[in-house]
Amino acid sequence: MNLPDKQEEELVKEEVELSKAFAEKIKAWKGYSAPPALEATNPRWAINHVSLSLPATPYLGAYFYGIAGSVLDNPAEPLDTYVSSSNRVFRIADGAVVDVVLQNANMLQKGVSEPHPWHLHGHEFWVLGYGEGRYDAATAKLNMEDPPLRNTVVLFPGGWTKIRFVADNPGVWAFHCHIEPHLHMGMGRVHFVEGGGAHRRLQSKPAMRLPLLAVVVLLACVVVRPLCAAAAKARHFKWEISNMFWSPDCGEKVVIGINGQFPGPTIRARAGDTIHVELKNALHTEGVVIHWHGIRQIGTPWADGTAAISQCAINPEETFTYRFVVDKPGTYFYHGHYGMQRAAGLYGSLIVDVAEGEEEPFKYDGELNLLLSDWYHESIHTQMVALSSKPFRWIGEPQSLLINGRGQFNCSLAAAHTLGAEQCAAAVSRQCAPVVFSVQPNKTYRLRVASTTSLASLNLAVGNHKLTVVEADGNYVDPFAVDDMDVYSGDSYSVLLTTDQDASSNYWISVGVRGRPPKTAPALAVLNYRPNRASRLPALAPPATPAWDDYEHSKAFTYRIRARAGTMQPPPATADRRIELLNTQNRMDGYTRWSINNASMVLPATPYLGSLKLGLKSALAAARPAETFDRGYDVTRPPANPNTTVGDNVYVLAHNTTVDVVLQNANALASNVSEVHPWHLHGHDFWVLGYGDGAYRGDAADEARLNLRDPPLRNTAVIFPYGWTALRFVADNPGVWAFHCHIEPHLHMGMGVIFAEAVDRVGKVPKEAVSCGATASALMAGDHL
Repeated sequence: MNLPDKQEEELVKEEVELSKAFAEKIKAWKGYSAPPALEATNPRWAINHVSLSLPATPYLGAYFYGIAGSVLDNPAEPLDTYVSSSNRVFRIADGAVVDVVLQNANMLQKGVSEPHPWHLHGHEFWVLGYGEGRYDAATAKLNMEDPPLRNTVVLFPGGWTKIRFVADNPGVWAFHCHIEPHLHMGMGRVHFVEGGGAHRRLQSKPAMRLPLLAVVVLLACVVVRPLCAAAAKARHFKWEISNMFWSPDCGEKVVIGINGQFPGPTIRARAGDTIHVELKNALHTEGVVIHWHGIRQIGTPWADGTAAISQCAINPEETFTYRFVVDKPGTYFYHGHYGMQRAAGLYGSLIVDVAEGEEEPFKYDGELNLLLSDWYHESIHTQMVALSSKPFRWIGEPQSLLINGRGQFNCSLAAAHTLGAEQCAAAVSRQCAPVVFSVQPNKTYRLRVASTTSLASLNLAVGNHKLTVVEADGNYVDPFAVDDMDVYSGDSYSVLLTTDQDASSNYWISVGVRGRPPKTAPALAVLNYRPNRASRLPALAPPATPAWDDYEHSKAFTYRIRARAGTMQPPPATADRRIELLNTQNRMDGYTRWSINNASMVLPATPYLGSLKLGLKSALAAARPAETFDRGYDVTRPPANPNTTVGDNVYVLAHNTTVDVVLQNANALASNVSEVHPWHLHGHDFWVLGYGDGAYRGDAADEARLNLRDPPLRNTAVIFPYGWTALRFVADNPGVWAFHCHIEPHLHMGMGVIFAEAVDRVGKVPKEAVSCGATASALMAGDHL
């Protein structure tokens, strides 16, 4: 119903008066005690233009451990007369009687004052009265006879509300507007009920994070080791991770960005340099960590950036500093490793050049960086709930593919997505315009290619140009030329491209989906031959990628990747231990899960690095995970018994032992479905010894397929449908390392294991890295890492 403005205004006034009349009728039931008299020395409270900003360190812990004076602002009275941001805490003596007058006012917009329901934690209060206009103690009408006891009270537009409470509950308590956006924007206060009784009665020591208690320790926890070259440097970066609006595929969505950028800023360093990233979590409601994908973290396992494995999640408003050495050159990247934050845009490039005075084993004239990803319109929180639902809800295929954070939504899919119409109607912005890579004719360029996709396996091609593969996952490979190349999630490559085509034209760079039905349109970028205009569309159509299920094409490319002669040591001739991991899709209590040897990985509340280093008995399950699977298992059919169980999936490895891992793929729950799985190992590179079809038997035929002469060193390897992949690595890097499928939904659903490797040899671990869960309690009790 549309009313004239004046009539609508009168209606609102009537509703406000009705609300006031209702509120004033609420009285205490007979028999309740009246409020105590207010002593003249008791303080009066108001917001007074100070916007609440919560600290990284919990108030209760700061007061209990005597560090509040150094980290919090503690005025006796709220004296500010200007707008500022503060984490101020108002001290109240134990047992004091406190009056609080809440005064409402006009907003920035003239003639607008909103109702505010205020809620007090830890206490109930007497509602003494309400009034209009400015509060005046001389004229205010208060109810001292039978005021109601409440914990929440309304403040009417343009009016005041007065309450009284007894500070008889020692602790740190919030008092705030209960409207979420208003609290988020600073409408609140915190008070500390102190005095002699406060510390006597705060007896328990809850487990909590200790970020500020360990600030000084940080400098003492950097592992000292020889640098790769005399010219190695320390490179410092200061990042703030936050949510922001962005339009990666021309449809606006909340993404996770770094310093206001999406994708995040590129880190560039030389081999031997030490990277320092001071990271502040400005996300409002969730933790965060950053994994430095492909960096082995030799001597710094706590900096690997895996929540619940190498460190605690960095809580909102906390700051954590990653320090590590990039020990070898290559094309790498970084990404979130908490929940599914990589799928929300938390990723960026990490490029390590050769050390000063060294050269690459190939020549080129320039570089182009291609960071590939896929993109969903649903939030990661919706996706995680769907994947964890009963009945199971599959998240579907991504809506777009992105090159350097840019793509275009396929409008033919609009009917299947609620945001489709708006996105297709939106004008193309700079945030989603095709990336243009400008080149000079007759030059050779190094394309640094990496895939951060959540789900999609990709194929890359450049129209009319050959690609010569020279590096994979930071290791040199024997060069070979292709028309197109498969890039799985977690892969990184360097390929050489020579601009030897018709210089009067531009050319399409195309990225399409592999291994899944092609419901997502290819991502396109432009290879711009200068001096052609960047806006000139290529004359030729985008290059056609292979059929999505042409696995023979994929295998032919993958099998050609071999180590470059003279650039690395061959693998040990034999292994000390073999671990065979069967990937299956299962059900558990009605939920759909992925399992390894019939155990679906669930991560703990306490990071393994801290709990194992401290020797906490509860760190590992009593039953150790299986190291092989039933040779009679039919990998071509759905599991005969689909039921599975949860497990920690932790394999304890002896120091310096050689370990073989065989990854075995199988049919999923649905008939005739076996998916591609790219597996990524933290803390190590491994030799990819070979691949095979069907079930791995370990017999002479399988052994004959292994390459012990020049296998490539990788950190990510693919398992093809209904096949197996054999890897070998040396357990020479003490720490706790994740090994998992790099597809976000699969890891979320349990597809992974943990290698705990010579944890007793790990050096000092910064307390702030692992001060959560049981580790925090142990550290408070005096244990040492």
